[in-house]
Amino acid sequence: VLKDAVDLAKSHPDMSCEKLEEHLASHVEDSISRIVQGVAETEREKLSQKRNRQPSEENIRRNVEICEMRRKGMSQGQIAMKYNKTDTWVRNIEKEELKWLRLFSQLESQDTEQTS
Repeated sequence: VLKDAVDLAKSHPDMSCEKLEEHLASHVEDSISRIVQGVAETEREKLSQKRNRQPSEENIRRNVEICEMRRKGMSQGQIAMKYNKTDTWVRNIEKEELKWLRLFSQLESQDTEQTS
């Protein structure tokens, strides 16, 4: 920005201070907008990668096992103690049981295809 200001002043020595200030203010605003836009895009990409991550095979298998334990009558507290987690953690897994079963089914299909 400073280099541009110096270049502008050298190339237009007859420009009034007011015009020079207007031009520089516009240039600074443009520069700041580009910087903010670049940072926003970077942060959006980071968030997107974090949000769109897929659970590992190990977590899928574990969560299906937890759902099966609940169906067999184990309490949330017992399961939580087994995995050194909280009741809420178990409850959240249980809430998404269909998701875990679907992902597990996809895993099994992939494993079957790879062994064929």
